[in-house]
Amino acid sequence: METSLYLHKSKIEVENQDDEEEKKDSEIQNFNVDISEKKRREVVTTILLIFLQQIQSATKKQKIENANQLLKSISEYDPDKIECDISQKVYDEICKQLGECTSPEQKLLLDVVLVLAERGSDLSYRNKNNALFKFFHSSKLIEKIEDKIKMEIEKIANKMNGCEFQYTDPVVKYVQIYILIKKMKKIKQDIFDFCVKCMIFHIRHLFKYLKKQVNTLQDKELTEDKKSEIEVKVKEGTVSFKAVKDLILFEDNDKVLIEQYKLNEAIGPFVHFQCFGSKHCANCIDIPYSQSVQNLHGSAMNAIGQLIHKDKNADEDDEKDEDFTYEAKLQLQKDHNLFNHPLMLFHNFAESLQDINGQTKQTQFAISKFLLSLQLTEEQKQKEKDRNQRLNKSLQELNKKYQKYDKQQKQSKSRRQSRKKRIQQQQQSSKQSSSESSSDDNFDNLPEEQIIPSPEVGLGTVHLIHASVCNNWTMKVFTAVIDGLGGNLVMMAKYERKEHQNKIRMNMAKEIRWRSNEILIQIVPYLNKFSKVLTVKQFHILSALVEQLGLAGGSEEESREFHDGAFFCILQVLISVRNQSKVCVLIPILQKVVEEDCEESGGVEEINAHQFRQFISIFEIDNLRAYALVVLNTIMRLKDYTDQM
Repeated sequence: METSLYLHKSKIEVENQDDEEEKKDSEIQNFNVDISEKKRREVVTTILLIFLQQIQSATKKQKIENANQLLKSISEYDPDKIECDISQKVYDEICKQLGECTSPEQKLLLDVVLVLAERGSDLSYRNKNNALFKFFHSSKLIEKIEDKIKMEIEKIANKMNGCEFQYTDPVVKYVQIYILIKKMKKIKQDIFDFCVKCMIFHIRHLFKYLKKQVNTLQDKELTEDKKSEIEVKVKEGTVSFKAVKDLILFEDNDKVLIEQYKLNEAIGPFVHFQCFGSKHCANCIDIPYSQSVQNLHGSAMNAIGQLIHKDKNADEDDEKDEDFTYEAKLQLQKDHNLFNHPLMLFHNFAESLQDINGQTKQTQFAISKFLLSLQLTEEQKQKEKDRNQRLNKSLQELNKKYQKYDKQQKQSKSRRQSRKKRIQQQQQSSKQSSSESSSDDNFDNLPEEQIIPSPEVGLGTVHLIHASVCNNWTMKVFTAVIDGLGGNLVMMAKYERKEHQNKIRMNMAKEIRWRSNEILIQIVPYLNKFSKVLTVKQFHILSALVEQLGLAGGSEEESREFHDGAFFCILQVLISVRNQSKVCVLIPILQKVVEEDCEESGGVEEINAHQFRQFISIFEIDNLRAYALVVLNTIMRLKDYTDQM
């Protein structure tokens, strides 16, 4: 017995010693992690400098290998850490080594500069500078790129003397880098002219190339080499569209881009990816909708949206006429069906984010049932009648213009259902039959479930819809009555709401959210014009706007105009339920919807902490304070009444 106890005790002691050693080892490992994080910037900089030095001193073969390794390292590096981890020394060394960009290693080095410029542009949320921009300027790398562009401009001037000028790949990359880094800065007119012509040349050339591939796809399948070639071309085009979007933001050049350079004609055709009813769309670029093609499509729609409605004038929508006129918008709509094309992608993107659960459906049914039981007064009926008479002519024109839209939407829905059935049948069949069917089908017949929309597509569709409704009363009215759009906008307004990190993807998510909210703000005043009572759509839009202002994350929009518009729209919705006969019954339903939506986004505690008071204290504009106070009093009345229930 003693022996067994002794052995048991020894075993426990040994186990305790092992636990202590493991604890020490874990502490050492954690310590090493802390050290590596502190020194990561130095380590990354040292490694990149070694690559750069080897490019300069090694043999020709080794130069290319080292340049490839450098490009791969920076391209695959975490985009959200690149700003902090790559110091100015790397930019200084690149600036020293960058030459004529004629040799393979020099072209690869130029690709490295382009990747850094693109990362800097992606990190620049709503045109704010970052460390990458500063390093480009302080290292004089951007000045070197500008000198190269000036040399190309001189070549054009010498063209009359017999020198033929071409926009080669290095020249296109010079322009892309320059625009991405010089975002919203003033540049000389000759450089601006050169940059615009270069981008238009590259975009038109890409469109011809892609249409050629569409014709090739009809005859035979693409080889792996051809697929790789298309991927490279598509990625280059994506960068060009990002540059074009920034190019549009340059001051005092809006009319020139449209009237002189016809930029809208060059970029308009790129809306035609994944066209609804693509077999009937002659302009459809029907190539496999891969991740890179999605990024190209999203970037193109982003650029078109920026051209149609410049963000810089967003706070003057109702006071200042835009350079891109109403007639120009209609022309784009006529030529490319510009509004309807992104709508289908927008619905697909929003529906892929979240499915409506049964509880929400029950809440919607309860609200709908109650609203149908409401009776309007004679005065309200007369007002509605007058409104309908004023809008009757416009609605008739809209119905004629967009009568095909509902039919196309139903066809798309039935097509999706048939595709689902076909997929289920394929899954039940053997592997051989499924592989044969996949090889026989062309891309237009692929199921939509296999196409997962990227954030670029989500942002592009929201941006294009937002641009279409701004300063366009007709489009606001049409958008307000589209079935399902309001609910999807509410869903998009919550896109990745839980995340608050300063990351590239999070910056994109922020833009998706605030553009979705801006669309809601634009269409809310028109919702009551087509219904006798407050609709379910309005309740969910109201709950989304309440959530945006209540969450601590709501302040991330950093836009006084956004808060002004949100408060005003909440006020517009609440005015219709302010009389005691309606609001008493609506209070618990409204409160429940708001709380459920906020709980879904993880913001109940933040809502309770804020209660709108902290937001009101930071505003100074009189009318904004008035909106806020009315909203606050109404919300507090709702809250107090709910507590008494």
